[in-house]
Amino acid sequence: MAHAMEDASKKFIHELKVLKASNNYNITGMSAADVIAIFKSIVNNREGSYKYVKGNIFTLKIERQDAISFKLEANPKNQPGNGKITRNGNAATYENLAKELSKLYHNDTETFAKDVKRVFKDNSKLLEGGNEILQDVYILLLFEIGRRLVDDENVSELGPDKQAYDSLPISEAITIIVKLLEMKRCSFNDFFDPKGEFHCFSGTPDERRCAINKLKIKEKYEDIKALFYGEEGEESSKDAASQSKESSDDAEGQELSKNFSKSVNVKVLPSKED
Repeated sequence: MAHAMEDASKKFIHELKVLKASNNYNITGMSAADVIAIFKSIVNNREGSYKYVKGNIFTLKIERQDAISFKLEANPKNQPGNGKITRNGNAATYENLAKELSKLYHNDTETFAKDVKRVFKDNSKLLEGGNEILQDVYILLLFEIGRRLVDDENVSELGPDKQAYDSLPISEAITIIVKLLEMKRCSFNDFFDPKGEFHCFSGTPDERRCAINKLKIKEKYEDIKALFYGEEGEESSKDAASQSKESSDDAEGQELSKNFSKSVNVKVLPSKED
């Protein structure tokens, strides 16, 4: 099972497009896979003003009537894809997200998982209702995948733990946890809190792999494309968005949940992670 998961992760990453280098990207309406592809391009930028070096800033915007601005400040110490990610100037820690999600969704993990699936399919839905916690979760999870994608040939000196970190099947771990949350078989703390049983974003490579192995025991492997591209799998996010307009799904299935408090706002310093 472990080998199958890692192969699926490698296949998914290999098929992502590498885009033209830039410091600014309009990601409105894109699928999660499209945004991960942008992160893959960013962390592999090695030329001119777009080079991924400490202090260089890359901006990803979702905008219509309102706008969300995600900024990635490169800080490739220890690991060549590391950086600080913020949303509209605010950064979030996983521990704080675990607390805020429990409060915001009243421990309703099923509703949260469905919201995640909707915004992974079409990120313009993040503009609905002002759910800032979901916005933070969205960008942190995608960057957890993206920052592992520096090609070996693009770094002159690899950190001793680079391969150990980069080989972790993070994308598959996220697909399983979303399923468990939707099935109400784990809590927000289990996944987001650094002390949680399934938290795989903090600690040593062995500790993270241990958490992923626990996930594999808990639930079988899920199709990564179904989550990160949306229901249409291999189709582009534009095709997915177009088809969704013609869908017979009811309004409830097309919109994010509205049962959260608009007063919730994360303004904390980012945690130190490899």
